[in-house]
Amino acid sequence: PTPTPAVSGSSGGHSRTARRLRFGALTLVILVAVIASATILNVLASRLNRRFDVTATGEHQLAPRSLALLGALNEPHEVIIAADVSSLPARARQDARDVLDRFVASGQGRFTFRVIDFATQAGRTEYADLLRSLSTQDAAGIAAGREAVESGARKAAAIANDLAREIAPGLSQLAGSFTASSAEATRLLGRLEASAGECSLIARDLAAAVSGTTALLEQTIEGVSLPASEEAATRLLAPLSQAARMLVMTEATLRDLARVQPAAAATANRAADALRERRETCDAASDQLQRLPRTDARLVADAIARSATVLVRGPRREGSTMPSVRALPFEQIFPNQATLESTGLASADLRRRAEDLIAAALGVLRDPNPPIVVLAHAEPALSDKRVQLFQALTDRLVRGGIDVVEWNLLASSEPPALTRLDPSDSRPKVFLFRGPDTTQAAGASGEPSGLDRHRQVAAAAALIVSQGHGVLLSIGPSIVPVSTQPDAMDAALSPFGLAVRSDRVLLSEVRQGSQRQVLTDTFPTVTESTNPIAPSIRGLPVLMPWPVAFTTSAQAAVILEVPSRPETWGESSWMGYRLVPRAQRAFVQDAPKFDEGRDDRHGPWPVAVAAERTLDSGATQRLVAVGSNDWLIDPVTTMSQGNVDGRATLTAPGNLELVESSVRWLARQDGLIGATASARGVPLVVPIADGTLTLLWWTLVAGMPLGILLLGVLVRWLRG
Repeated sequence: PTPTPAVSGSSGGHSRTARRLRFGALTLVILVAVIASATILNVLASRLNRRFDVTATGEHQLAPRSLALLGALNEPHEVIIAADVSSLPARARQDARDVLDRFVASGQGRFTFRVIDFATQAGRTEYADLLRSLSTQDAAGIAAGREAVESGARKAAAIANDLAREIAPGLSQLAGSFTASSAEATRLLGRLEASAGECSLIARDLAAAVSGTTALLEQTIEGVSLPASEEAATRLLAPLSQAARMLVMTEATLRDLARVQPAAAATANRAADALRERRETCDAASDQLQRLPRTDARLVADAIARSATVLVRGPRREGSTMPSVRALPFEQIFPNQATLESTGLASADLRRRAEDLIAAALGVLRDPNPPIVVLAHAEPALSDKRVQLFQALTDRLVRGGIDVVEWNLLASSEPPALTRLDPSDSRPKVFLFRGPDTTQAAGASGEPSGLDRHRQVAAAAALIVSQGHGVLLSIGPSIVPVSTQPDAMDAALSPFGLAVRSDRVLLSEVRQGSQRQVLTDTFPTVTESTNPIAPSIRGLPVLMPWPVAFTTSAQAAVILEVPSRPETWGESSWMGYRLVPRAQRAFVQDAPKFDEGRDDRHGPWPVAVAAERTLDSGATQRLVAVGSNDWLIDPVTTMSQGNVDGRATLTAPGNLELVESSVRWLARQDGLIGATASARGVPLVVPIADGTLTLLWWTLVAGMPLGILLLGVLVRWLRG
């Protein structure tokens, strides 16, 4: 046989080298492809990023109201954090950064943020550049402020000169040139001598204030000329006010002297006329100084001068006097380490708080005419500030840029004047009426009974409805049967086709063994209404103590209702149970029971409704009515379940959400309606609908066994 030729060592080595080269080249190609793919994916992810939040509380996404605000922005807005960054707790920095990143991601290029670190030279330079940019933007306002202060200073100087050189000596001379003809004249002449001395003191204070304005108007910050016009105006206003008050009193003294001392009448009246002219000059100067334009540059400089700050800046609106910068409470967003440790604040709580503050500032900057809420009540305890009932509600609305004005009907039947808050009458007004507890008797010191106060509130509400304003009514149970006399609140409700069945309270019973307890509080169900108020509170518990139901019409949208259940009914004989203290109701043996002849079991019961009507002028008017008078007071809105997983959670976070959403709807700010971040606490177990519950039951009882059986049949069929 022919021998097989041997393979040479050189050819074998060459083959192995070739294989290694091919393998190395393939590896290199794969490595380059992987790196290129990873690079392309990162680029695409940065441009087409999409985040999915699977937490029950939506912890990693913005609240609906924040998203609505961002969607409504037409111009750029930015957040500016000015602080020594190294001194801030790391967790607070990260939480704030997380929230700001979410705003940026959802802002469609119209929201940005930046950090000015005062601990670095670059930060100081950036701060100077910011002030320079703002001063250029506010050049007209800065010039107008300087001119107003200089004009006021000239008038103040003239008044100081007149007081020192003419009025004070003239009053002294006048007081000494007449002999008093009566005890009254003696008293008046003595008062003139005292006024002369007071004129000299006020003249000195005015001169000092005038001399101090020069340095304030020449003030520079970081090399940028920023006149402290407001501070200069404040220094001038105090002595000008004193001068005006003194001149008014002295003029009255001279008029009285002319009346009781006939010999001095002509001289005293001439002097009084001269003082009136000087007082009018004081008033004109004060009015000019009080109307100084507020510039963004000075607002930013003053905020940063006080402490580290967080600013939200929007565009300057043409012709608007509203500032385009809002300063946020720094310690609320960046609490110090000691606060974090002592309060145990969870990161989720910090992020929600920061989000709400930023969203509220965006809402204020976006809306040049925020609503005014007039909170009307007839509570004697609030007349002398003995208790606080609406502090949480007020804080919530003010944080959103809404001004709140109290109207105590026990003090005045006339609505409060709003010209100071709205001189141009361009801001929407919303009147919130809280009905009193009708079971309360008349007070020992003369306060009307609860029923009389209820009628007083109802009459005021009917008046406001007749004027066409938006109205939010909170109506509690009434001791007067509606079959005998309709509720007084019907006068405000009837124009919208509504009526309240206030003589029946919706109660429910629970049984534990042989123990039976009747509950007076309920968590109503949010309906599927298309009114924007309903989606803003869907999934949030709303607590309504002692609820009553409404009779509705086709033009009304039911927001909340109490479902028809065997354990719930409308109780007519509830007054005795109302008088029992809450803590003792569980031990009452003769608690109310359903009576077929007197009570109502035909639900569901509407307990919160929204309605509109067309006025004779063609405009539409809106009204929201809630069948409980305690749902918006502090003991209910601040009721807490304690901390869950380190997070503070409210029992009824939907209550304040319902208040603000109702106010926004009544003010026709539908685009600003939506749940805020603070409403989302720990995961909440919401009631399961009856149909869903039935489906789950059949799935567990029959679905699982049938599924296993079908799986077995399938396996048997596949095996042949």
